Amino acid sequence: MQRGCVAPYLAERTGEIVSPVAKKRVQVRPFMNCCPHINSEDPWDESALTRFRQGWRRAATAVRAPLLVMLFAALALALPYHSQAQSTLPPSEVLEGECKKVIITLNKDNKRLAQDYLELLKQLQVLTSGYGNCFAAIQVEQASDCLKDLNLITVQLQEGTYLENLKRLATDIGTLQQTLKTKEAALKGINEKAFRLSRSLHQELEVVQQLLQEDVLLRMESDQESWEQIEAYLKAVKITSGAKDAKEQVYIVLTTNGDMDTILLSLSDLGEVPMVIHVPDVLEELPIPTIPKIPVARDMEFILRSGGAEVVREFADSIHVSSSSQPIYISNPIGDLEVSGWARKEVVVLSTIKLSAGSRAKAKEQARQIALQVCPKDDGIGVELIVPNLTDPQTKVVKCALEVKVPENNPLVCSSSFGNVLIRRMHNDVMLTASYSQVEVNGVEGRVEIVNAMGEVELSRITGPIKVTNSYSPIEISQCHGDMEIENSFSSIDLSHCDGDVVIRNSGDVDIMQHSGMIHIENKNGRVEVTKLDGDLTIRNSFQPLSIEDIFGSAEVKNANGNIEAKNVTGVFSAQNSFGRIYSDLLYGPIHLASHNGSIDVTLAEKLAGPSTIDASSATVKLFLSPHSDLLLTATAVGGDIQSYFPMEIEESGLTKTAELSLGNAKTSLTVSGSNSNIVIRKAE
Repeated sequence: MQRGCVAPYLAERTGEIVSPVAKKRVQVRPFMNCCPHINSEDPWDESALTRFRQGWRRAATAVRAPLLVMLFAALALALPYHSQAQSTLPPSEVLEGECKKVIITLNKDNKRLAQDYLELLKQLQVLTSGYGNCFAAIQVEQASDCLKDLNLITVQLQEGTYLENLKRLATDIGTLQQTLKTKEAALKGINEKAFRLSRSLHQELEVVQQLLQEDVLLRMESDQESWEQIEAYLKAVKITSGAKDAKEQVYIVLTTNGDMDTILLSLSDLGEVPMVIHVPDVLEELPIPTIPKIPVARDMEFILRSGGAEVVREFADSIHVSSSSQPIYISNPIGDLEVSGWARKEVVVLSTIKLSAGSRAKAKEQARQIALQVCPKDDGIGVELIVPNLTDPQTKVVKCALEVKVPENNPLVCSSSFGNVLIRRMHNDVMLTASYSQVEVNGVEGRVEIVNAMGEVELSRITGPIKVTNSYSPIEISQCHGDMEIENSFSSIDLSHCDGDVVIRNSGDVDIMQHSGMIHIENKNGRVEVTKLDGDLTIRNSFQPLSIEDIFGSAEVKNANGNIEAKNVTGVFSAQNSFGRIYSDLLYGPIHLASHNGSIDVTLAEKLAGPSTIDASSATVKLFLSPHSDLLLTATAVGGDIQSYFPMEIEESGLTKTAELSLGNAKTSLTVSGSNSNIVIRKAE
């Protein structure tokens, strides 16, 4: 029997488990006896596939436990023990002596909700740790104060306080946001780096707070009974944090019955002694159903009233993976594809195909040509679903679904068409070639490359470089960390709450919000909006508006036949436009603006950094200045007029008018030139 298929501490014939801590043998029922619906004498008889899938689901659930704290929190949304799950519970005695037992039953929706909450805590811990290190590196008193405020949440995360009190997390985040907002004004005048850091943290916390309220708390508050079960269970989860000094054991058995998951915790009764629990490796200590050594296939036939027939063909197969360097190749020519990473060095495949035809004979003939191949391929492991070419218009694939469990540390190479694609929980590179597919990839640590057409692409929680190519359907990327190359055509690109250098090529709308890193955009025939960027920005656009706001870095933008709008740019701002307006507010400079056949409206900050220029052709320039500016303004209009709110002496020579204005100490120069253009200078409000 292969290692990993059944725990080494399980004596298959005698039904005994050997505890690695207590070194004792504990009598338990063998796995087959725990499931009354399985024939122990012939476990793979005529109903082999059904029983295999039931056992496979148990194995797939149990092997999530190498990250056991995550498993505990993922099962935190508990419902009262339901009698329908009793038939799948393991034996009640798994440890010798008296035990305290906790039985929790939860459905799949609640499990996903619990996983969302734990993932949020994990992201918040990374967030507070990273910003804490940045504040610690800034040697100013105000930055130290921000670090102290941030550490209030960091300490609570480390101590597991938010596992006991879910509502307190929202309160603490709100308090920290208010504290940071209060101190931002003082930081701005003392240390620009600390100010930008504080402001960025404040924005990050806004996102966390929104996710917490909308994705977790709001959904949980609708069921008070579940809420109470959650908090009670998470208190037990917190106990597991002392695993390093553990001397006692907890045995966990996770089973599935329909859409319900049941967990049985058997804890040693320690009386008045504080309970510290050691969590052994579930893969090594729990009875996991064996996987058949040969592929399993089953056909089901249905006669239709129309005289035609449907055939449902199901496959199940598996193969051992000897090394994490072996790529996993998956080919799915039609239908849905779901790939999930797990801790086992094994590829397990389930597939269901429903095919319809005009007659029973035709349906059976085509079904026999459908096959699933799981075998070594080149330097890795190959999984290929083979579907015949259908030339008869009455013969078609009604449904096709391929579900694959792969080792999470192996590279993954997939191809799929005409269906949804879901890839998740991988710790290595992922490459996908798809067409007419809606693609979702999340929870990947490694390089991600996706080529798709005619289907939406959604990426989230990726750590590593990203390259995406798509057409005629949107691309959405959120909460990703790494350099990105994104290309789309005739559709939109949406990027939010990410970091890394980004290159975008598109012919459609581009929306970017709250990003850290350099961004370069080449676009046409689409609106471009960039908000809250910590880094430099370059944009080329045409035939649609272009808008940027809160850019903490330099910005260089060009547009044609579309307006340009810029607000609060802290670095160098350069803008060129033709047949469109340039509107800007709160520019700190230096600035370089040029427009042809489009007006320019500019409001400058009081302190303009560096020499600046404005050039206009066949346009009107409106310049709004603060009387407290330190500025030397030189204006020249050829074939136009100069008007000023400030006292200025205007000289006229032929078609040329010139004027000069000195404000403050006049240490920064601004040159405004116009050809067939009027120049209007006003006081900023």
